[in-house]
Amino acid sequence: MNIPRKKLLALACCALCWSATAPAEPKGGADPALTQTLRKTQGMLRQVTQEKADLEAKAADLDSQLKEALKLADGLKARIKALEPLEGQVKQQKANLDALQEGNANLQQRISSDAERLRGGVEQQRKLATELEKFRRDNALLVNAVMERTHWIEDCSAKNQALLKANREWIDQGGGKNLWDEIVAAEPFTGIAAVKQENAAEAFRYKLGDLEVTPWREPGPAAPIEPQSAADAEPTESATAPSSQ
Repeated sequence: MNIPRKKLLALACCALCWSATAPAEPKGGADPALTQTLRKTQGMLRQVTQEKADLEAKAADLDSQLKEALKLADGLKARIKALEPLEGQVKQQKANLDALQEGNANLQQRISSDAERLRGGVEQQRKLATELEKFRRDNALLVNAVMERTHWIEDCSAKNQALLKANREWIDQGGGKNLWDEIVAAEPFTGIAAVKQENAAEAFRYKLGDLEVTPWREPGPAAPIEPQSAADAEPTESATAPSSQ
């Protein structure tokens, strides 16, 4: 049965007071029950005294811990009070960080847009370079064709001049009809002049063949100009040779 400590202390104090005031009795006449009760009371008193001492020691330890805790609390309060001005700085820095993050996101989006536009510009530039190269090739073909045509015109002019010269030589050699009649009338029997005239006419025909010009043909848009063979050539100008009589 558990007895409250306050009651035990009160009982122990009463027992001590009673034992101090009670007259001493002969040893042989002491009540055994009372003696047993006194012994129990003294034991309980010693136990209570020891517990009281332990509690006082614990109370002193707790008081020391409480003082340390209060001291730490005062230090924490001082630190909190010192950190209060930093709260505004932290909020400002957080706002600055949020603004920087937003600016970084906008910058990344702008960089992505610029990169896409740059890729489109590069592709357009590549197409323009391809078209420019095509124009250069076509221009080179056109220049080549102009040079070939110029050379052909110069060749035609030279051959026309030679043809005119051959015609003059033919006329100068008596290729006209009146001169032929005069030769025939001068040598009606030998025929030497007729043979010479025939040889001159044959030489004139060979010279006309040599002076034939290859007709001009426009070059293709993507292929270089190939010279035409002499077999497919057609004369651009012809001279009428006089017929022999």
